[in-house]
Amino acid sequence: MITPTLLGEMIYDVVLNSIRSLLNPELTASWEKGLNYVAEGEITSDEYMTKLDHFIVSRTNGVLGLNNQYQLRSCYDRAAAFYKKRNQRQSIERKERMKEMTVKEMYTLEETIAKDIFEGVTYPWEVLPKISSFILELGASLPEEEYEKRGENVWVARSAKVAPTAFIGGPAIIGKDAEVRHCAFIRGNAIVGEGAVVGNSTELKNVVLFNKVQVPHYNYVGDSILGYKSHMGAGSITSNVKSDKKLVVVKTPEGNIETGMKKFGAMLGDHVEVGCGTILNPGSVVRTAYQYLSTFFGERICAGRKYLQMCR
Repeated sequence: MITPTLLGEMIYDVVLNSIRSLLNPELTASWEKGLNYVAEGEITSDEYMTKLDHFIVSRTNGVLGLNNQYQLRSCYDRAAAFYKKRNQRQSIERKERMKEMTVKEMYTLEETIAKDIFEGVTYPWEVLPKISSFILELGASLPEEEYEKRGENVWVARSAKVAPTAFIGGPAIIGKDAEVRHCAFIRGNAIVGEGAVVGNSTELKNVVLFNKVQVPHYNYVGDSILGYKSHMGAGSITSNVKSDKKLVVVKTPEGNIETGMKKFGAMLGDHVEVGCGTILNPGSVVRTAYQYLSTFFGERICAGRKYLQMCR
């Protein structure tokens, strides 16, 4: 799709009002015909360049002799009025897009024991550095009749199911009726919501999983927030560090958002479905329930539209 710009329209207006013949496709055809004559030996290249130079000089002198700046100014004013409105519209759209990335728009906070960690923040990734200290504070306040403390700073709901082969490193909280399956590896700084499933050989690190989240088969989820009832298909992962080790940015159609973070996986909104084998690049933010099957999803905000990009 070709999108006009103010500069592009001004170039067109200058040519239209100064060298109108340049807009005639027959002119291009005549130049190509002359090149064919050169290729066939009917004229020499010097003859062709002499004619071309004459055309350029005569048209340039004609432009220099014009006094049409006031005419061009009116063309600019007419076009600029439209682009001023468009810029205002784009500014409104950018604000709406930014709003769609906020905690309020992406998550149902009543569906996580970690609701309080989101107080005072605008965007969900702002809580990533706070997860560890939050767990330590929250864990100490959990009722003993509902949660059992296992080892150092690990609280597991008594109704949760944890396979004997699973590893849970602290600080961590495993919510009520959650299921941690065979060989799951929870490295610490993890909140697993009520009724959530952490599956076979799935690895978690510095995450908040809302209630009913499912990461059931060979997943890696690091430095990420997964919303209520979101689901990651088998083998899908969140890549949380850029290969060039630079700070992660969130890329949107309106421009980049600096996060100031070196480690930032993915923010998945409520009910988001991630297909099998998907790799979510650092800085991925997915608000709506789209599926990305066996794709690379690169540093994009997806709020109402699909933005698929092969990993570079």
